[in-house]
Amino acid sequence: MLQDLDLAVIVSPATYPSIKEDIVVKDSVSVWFNKTHRFHDFKGPIPFNQIAKEKNRFT
Repeated sequence: MLQDLDLAVIVSPATYPSIKEDIVVKDSVSVWFNKTHRFHDFKGPIPFNQIAKEKNRFT
């Protein structure tokens, strides 16, 4: 499949060493949490492995 794609948007860092990364746009997102939410006391970026542990309330 990697030879068939001309362009893809991925979350950095790329998970395959054979994928060449070029940053086109660098942006950030801000999120505020209720004082009782476990992410309220995080300082700095919230790691993806912590976000993955959250339950999806919309399914």
